[in-house]
Amino acid sequence: MAQATEDTQKSRSILLLTLARLVMDMTRRFVYPFVGPIAAQLGVSPAAVQNVLASQWGIGLTGPLFGTLAERYGHKRMIVISLFGMSAAGWVGAAFPVFGVWAFVMVCFGFGKVLFNPTMQAYLGNIIPYNQRGRAMGIVELSWAGSLLIVAPLAGFVLEQGTLQALFVIFAILLASVAFGSLVYLPSDEATHKVKRTSSQLLADWGVILRSPSALGALLFALTLVGANEFFFINYGLYMEANFDLPLTALGTVTIVIALAEALGEFVVIAIADRVGKKPLALLGALGAALAYLVLPALNMNLPLTLVALFVMFVSVETAIVASIPLFTEIMPNAKAIMMSANGTAHAIGRAAGAAIGGAFFAATGDFAQNGVIACVIGLIAFVMMWFAISERNTIQANSV
Repeated sequence: MAQATEDTQKSRSILLLTLARLVMDMTRRFVYPFVGPIAAQLGVSPAAVQNVLASQWGIGLTGPLFGTLAERYGHKRMIVISLFGMSAAGWVGAAFPVFGVWAFVMVCFGFGKVLFNPTMQAYLGNIIPYNQRGRAMGIVELSWAGSLLIVAPLAGFVLEQGTLQALFVIFAILLASVAFGSLVYLPSDEATHKVKRTSSQLLADWGVILRSPSALGALLFALTLVGANEFFFINYGLYMEANFDLPLTALGTVTIVIALAEALGEFVVIAIADRVGKKPLALLGALGAALAYLVLPALNMNLPLTLVALFVMFVSVETAIVASIPLFTEIMPNAKAIMMSANGTAHAIGRAAGAAIGGAFFAATGDFAQNGVIACVIGLIAFVMMWFAISERNTIQANSV
């Protein structure tokens, strides 16, 4: 009976956190397909909207601070605070339809996500056994693909029939609902925080990360994996439009291909990660993505094969990312939130650097195939980091704090 109750609590926690991540990711992804209409409603240029979106990736650099807060004050508490804080920001955006307020709300959404994601991953790492963690975290990560599939038609309908403020009201209500549900129904993980960690102990945790080959290898894997993807993908729209003369509506359908690929990658982790191992899946995903970067530009006369290669690329990347998350939660068993915050920071640096350097490189050379070669090399570095620096076992005792 006790085991059945515990299993029910775990299932309920996974469901709640998946819904919370779904709503949170909707606030991140709703802008990208509608930069023009949103800019028009706010009375600014599309570039101004894009600059705010770019600043959200920069917020990821603050991840280490929030990881420290989560370890000090508790994971569930920080999860609830992040969701209620984002809901409050949504109401502010609904009340004041001006660009400055919209930008402030989007930055608040960015901070909320930076606080929520690693804290949620650490929370699951505490309540879900490692041999079940791939499936649990894969289910939660389905929210990333699902959010785009839901928010694209929702935002399109609301922006066409109403205003951006109406969309903020919807976000605020949904965020408050999942925040309240998390407050009431998420089990406390205080059992893992019986000893409150002091500031000096938390600084020591960061020192352990910097001295740990496994932790540094994990961070380099994350940085190079997403950096390679951004270096390549930042130019795909220009490449597709130039080579296949696709109209904007056709380019928009590629978004659906990407979302379905991401969902498939997440389902792969859910289905087999706990049986075949998280590390083998991460290796396979990193290698598959690296090869796709190399092959895709060579298919420049065949649109169907190009879309297939794009699909394989995103399945591979998403598989590698999602499979690595439960693996990384055991690198620092007693400081999971700090380790996952560092992982989030590595992702943010990789995305920002990859996008900036990849865009500049393509603008200078105009040769998408060269972007593919460099992205392949960077992706293979991620593969090497995972192969040599990270071992998989239920507890990595050498790095325990």
